[in-house]
Amino acid sequence: MRRNHASITIAGRRVGADFPFFAIAEIGLNHGGSAERALRMVDDAADAGVAAVKLQTVVATELVSSTCPAPAHVQADSLTDFFATFELDESAHRAVAERAHARGLAFISTPLSLDGVDMLVRVGVDAIKIASGDLTWDALIERAARTSKPLILSTGMASLEDVSAAVATARLSGATQIALLHCVSAYPVPQGSENLLAIDTLGQAFETPVGLSDHASDTFGVPMAVGFGASIYERHFVLTGDDDAIGRRKGLTGDADLAGVHAGLLGFAENEVHDLVGDAVADLVRMTLRH
Repeated sequence: MRRNHASITIAGRRVGADFPFFAIAEIGLNHGGSAERALRMVDDAADAGVAAVKLQTVVATELVSSTCPAPAHVQADSLTDFFATFELDESAHRAVAERAHARGLAFISTPLSLDGVDMLVRVGVDAIKIASGDLTWDALIERAARTSKPLILSTGMASLEDVSAAVATARLSGATQIALLHCVSAYPVPQGSENLLAIDTLGQAFETPVGLSDHASDTFGVPMAVGFGASIYERHFVLTGDDDAIGRRKGLTGDADLAGVHAGLLGFAENEVHDLVGDAVADLVRMTLRH
């Protein structure tokens, strides 16, 4: 495999295969609509040594139709009402951004509406992520690209043609810093469906930094992902013992306590990488994770 030397800069930190591993702790919606819980999650993430935290910026009325019923496993009058419980307003987003910056972390979020992009710029977001489900929403990509913020595009369920169109849209709209995340849109990812070689495929095809948005039930694939060129790793987490987080309620075993994820990253790097991907990659993983 040809080494991909592409890089971007997020909050003053270079991100790419030639630089230290960039781990993103995905708060997502696991704050349950509580700004206080979101701030505690930022602190936990900082204590674990990650590079960034990420939210999902939701406006329920712009995300789903008011006539759409709630799933059978939740108690809500509609899907709109369900997602409304996970909204954080602009002041809460600003508080999370400020706490992240105070703790030395980059602040990233996934806007799920056009207005969400503008709000994230106002609160000081360091990079914008486009969710897999929005990879073909050109208007959202265009709005995000025009902010001049680094863009991270997730590619779950996408063909190479879809990814190519999204990258072209971003670049034509002014984006100069783009990263791509391989993602399997299953929760958790069935064993044998990880398709980690797609990480190398993305890097070679688009010459951007690449990474893994991980929904697996363990961190077994992380060192191999690094071997295939991943320089970014994103994973959902919940506060220890936080049994009412959305990931726990929905039985998403890809969510995990952050401490366990971080320990898994270092543990595999030290103990099992050699058997998985060979000496050269083992050295690379040790180097990137220890910085």
